[in-house]
Amino acid sequence: MQVRLRLNELLERHNVSGHGRIALVSNATGIERHKLSRLLEGGEDKVSLRQLAALCRFLIEHCRVDPKELPGALFSLEPSRFLALLRSTPSLRTCFGVRQQRGPEHSPWAAGADAFLHGKMLELLLRPPAFDPVSTEEHAASGPTAETSIIDTGYSEIRHFHQEQVHAASVERVNGTEFRDQELADLHDDATRVYADLCEEIAGRMLLILGSVKSNPVCELSIARIFSADPWTEHGLALAAMRTRKSGQLVLPDDPAERAVPFFIRYRDGDNGGWRDPHIPSCYAGLQLAARKVKCGRNSSRPGIYYETPDGWEAVEWKADGDAAIVLYEYDKLKGNVEVVMGGF
Repeated sequence: MQVRLRLNELLERHNVSGHGRIALVSNATGIERHKLSRLLEGGEDKVSLRQLAALCRFLIEHCRVDPKELPGALFSLEPSRFLALLRSTPSLRTCFGVRQQRGPEHSPWAAGADAFLHGKMLELLLRPPAFDPVSTEEHAASGPTAETSIIDTGYSEIRHFHQEQVHAASVERVNGTEFRDQELADLHDDATRVYADLCEEIAGRMLLILGSVKSNPVCELSIARIFSADPWTEHGLALAAMRTRKSGQLVLPDDPAERAVPFFIRYRDGDNGGWRDPHIPSCYAGLQLAARKVKCGRNSSRPGIYYETPDGWEAVEWKADGDAAIVLYEYDKLKGNVEVVMGGF
């Protein structure tokens, strides 16, 4: 376990950022600018008691930090487990998708799996530390379960909670009609607005995005940003690769290694045993992994989650009585921000 200095995070949280920040803090504390720059970037782990006192004085006088919180607020323990990392952020923001039948008389509804996952994550992140993990066997007779034996019962720092809902596409196949085109345009606008609100600049934030592009279009924007991909496009190319091609050449690549995102959701074809998928153009989902047929494990054309390995691509096929899931996270160590996308097929 390591101790980390949270100076950059505290300054960001109290709007001390941008040009002139290092000079401002250096002049007020007497700490040499190069050393201060290393402290902010996490490249310096030595600070004297005199310098620590000067930083506390600056935070009290210039940032109005409560003296009772110092010097403790300047330090944090580097989490040794994933769940401890998620619980170490003061602000939690969540987002899941809802669907709505046509007509104002209908109310939006969330998929049962997403609602269950949302509740389970809130339980893991917000529940007081003094509780015993519950085994999946105890809940096996009561419906969906989640393995909780990995729970880190450490202290949760989450103090603020905010949730957003975003409209998902209807289950009918996207067929290019005027209505469907307008629905997709509205979906893009709604997702862009919600994602921008959720990503508002703040230090110490965790953003939890649940579902997949089928049920939550914000997933598309997060994954596209993390992997520098072009959202809402079927070719799946990285933005850097797109700049070397003409617009007419932006087609599905022959080699799946050219895809920006190292995993892929293969949609179901039409009505698959009563199950239907909205075929939304996506940088990490579609009906074809590549232009040429690629062998992925036992099959390359069945619905499921495909993922890249050093030896090629493998697939976890979808089954009506089971599911695979994707868990993706990005950790900004300097700001203490975590962004998580998780959901099943």
